[in-house]
Amino acid sequence: MRFPTISLTRQAVVRGLLISAALATVAGCSKAPEPAGDAPVRIAVPVIPPAIGNPYQGISIPAVLALQAIFDTVTTLDANGEPQPALALSWEQESPTSWLFKLRTDVKFSNGEPLTADALVVSVDHMTSKEGRGETIGSTLFQIEGAEKVDDLTVRIKLNQPDPILPIHASVWRIPAPAQWKTLKLPEAARDAIGSGPYVIATRADGKLELKPNPTSWRKPNAGGLTLMMIPDSTARLQAFTSGAVDMALALALDAKPSVEATGGKLISRMTPAVDYIGFNTEGRKTPLNDPRVRVALNMAVNRDLLTKSVLKDTTTPASQIGMPGSYGYNAALKPIPYDPAGAKKLLAAAGYPNGFKVKMSVTTGEGGGDALVYQQVGNDLKKVGVEAEIMGRPSTRQMQDLFTGSMDADLFAWVTRGNDPLNDYRIRSCLKPSAARKPFHCDPKLTEIARTALAENDPDKRKALYGQVAAYEQTSPTGIVLWQVPAFDAVSPKVGGYAPVQDVMQLDLIKRTAN
Repeated sequence: MRFPTISLTRQAVVRGLLISAALATVAGCSKAPEPAGDAPVRIAVPVIPPAIGNPYQGISIPAVLALQAIFDTVTTLDANGEPQPALALSWEQESPTSWLFKLRTDVKFSNGEPLTADALVVSVDHMTSKEGRGETIGSTLFQIEGAEKVDDLTVRIKLNQPDPILPIHASVWRIPAPAQWKTLKLPEAARDAIGSGPYVIATRADGKLELKPNPTSWRKPNAGGLTLMMIPDSTARLQAFTSGAVDMALALALDAKPSVEATGGKLISRMTPAVDYIGFNTEGRKTPLNDPRVRVALNMAVNRDLLTKSVLKDTTTPASQIGMPGSYGYNAALKPIPYDPAGAKKLLAAAGYPNGFKVKMSVTTGEGGGDALVYQQVGNDLKKVGVEAEIMGRPSTRQMQDLFTGSMDADLFAWVTRGNDPLNDYRIRSCLKPSAARKPFHCDPKLTEIARTALAENDPDKRKALYGQVAAYEQTSPTGIVLWQVPAFDAVSPKVGGYAPVQDVMQLDLIKRTAN
């Protein structure tokens, strides 16, 4: 097994430069101390998207942290995954394919435009365009096909298939100022979109984004501003935190805890609405992975109990399905596929591979959570049953691009499913897809038929039962090696208050500096 490495000398140089840049930023801003509540909160993140102002990219933090500061969503979710008001105060399903949303009054975008039904109509027009369907939010909300203004604060959303849980799905739907959005020359100018969130862009440069309070926001921010600093390497983010260059550092590894606590800070485990898995890339490929017995065997070969205990220190547990407790249609009757290397060898032999085979596995590393150790151990476990994995590291942006465009050249790849609707990601792991721009990596006709039936069912109880059938079927014909619900680890300074994430929303309006 080969694992990509950077020489220690180069790592040290890279990390040193990153920390020096962070410290230089702090030094460059030296002036008389501000009152604690007026001071900006400085946050180290792995990535800041180039198109900062495009509300239709990304779903999960830390990648969308800036978007959560700038934009509001139509709905939001509570800790139990239930929809709650955001820009929409209430909603009603008129028919299986039609919903009414009533909007919050007196909301203004940061450029002064009022929030009206027109904003959602313009947003839907974009999401349903060819370009919009190729973006994350447009493809996630593939069931939305049109919008109609009923009155200034009421909009009718039209669907191409039944969706009794549209208010859950709408929790990722961010709304830009409509008139300004229509003037933008896309895609380049999307970074200049305007939202109604608690912050607006003050300045931006490579690797740094400064945000200032939005005085017109209905969610008044507690801090005097936010400074996001892009530090891709998790060790460098930790060093930025321990040196005092930042007040928070997101997506650290669990072993950062002693260093964080030595500064008086806390390393907080945040359970995300996501499940880690290693996908099987089978579509259009001649591979041993086409045999479901092989795919089950690879699940049996991986010791997830050991990994969750030794690497993740019991902050999570092995998953039984690509969904998590509390997600819609979660099948609580299922148990994780047991660790059974002897049984895995028998299945491989029955499938015609008594001596195993070789695979390439594409992973993303350096972003936190002890990921390198996880993938190395997965590779070791596979080798014990005769499957030799060549592990290839690549940036997460490249991984995403290759996966969504059908360019993935590896047999296995590290991935994560996001959100409280487990079927949302079936646009890439089944024959279901919202547009020609999205390519599936695994197309199982039987799985697709169950999923299609589930997505067409408007009765919530029947729909949940069908979701459970999908999860049960995937234990006999897996689309990947299911790992666990993803914990994230954030370092928070004792000088910061208001850290209260819910689901995958950081609630940036609540965060503030409590001391200098």
